[in-house]
Amino acid sequence: MAHKIRIVTETVIVYLVFLLCSMQSLFVNSASRTITITAKGELISLIFYKLPLIAVIVLLSKKNFFLRQQNHNPVYVESKSKKITCKNFFLSVATSLAGLFCAAFLVSFICNIFVESRAFSLDIQNSVFIHIIIIISSISTAYVEELFFRFFLLKVFLEKIPLLIAITISSLMFAACHIIQGLQGIANAFIAGIILCIIFNRLKSFNGIAIAHALFDIVAFETYL
Repeated sequence: MAHKIRIVTETVIVYLVFLLCSMQSLFVNSASRTITITAKGELISLIFYKLPLIAVIVLLSKKNFFLRQQNHNPVYVESKSKKITCKNFFLSVATSLAGLFCAAFLVSFICNIFVESRAFSLDIQNSVFIHIIIIISSISTAYVEELFFRFFLLKVFLEKIPLLIAITISSLMFAACHIIQGLQGIANAFIAGIILCIIFNRLKSFNGIAIAHALFDIVAFETYL
């Protein structure tokens, strides 16, 4: 029981870190309504936020895995027994990318008609290193988010609640971390979360959805340059 309470507490803390870090720009940039992205800022975020958070989530996942393995939890026994093939990996990348771009196009089309498309504008400071930093930052962000919301959180939910509810709650929590992007960003993140949860649950390829997520973010950032 003590182990379960500790894991729940640690999970809530990690999620609050996600949520607060995503919301800090609301207060810092509330006057100019512009988010400035620089190579230096992204590098600092990578070293002091994303990489440590990846380590924390991996540690949390391993602790939960060993705890559930000791209790012979069927969710973990099944996921361990399934082998991830190259076919599953490439299929996961392809279907995830197709789903993410279709969702982004659909949400953008609807929001441009009915609502303001973005709460904040994006200002990317172009430099020699910004393209490299964007690639590294997009990959690290994708792995952080997929590790927590799909690889870890979805599995935790599946131990207690049905798949559809687990996917919905996980995707809502994921969408809340994109509040800085306004209604369009929240809607896009919610639909993207559902797509990635379904693909991960079906094909079991974590690297597949993480790489697709990273490629999508890279394309999104590069369109601003």
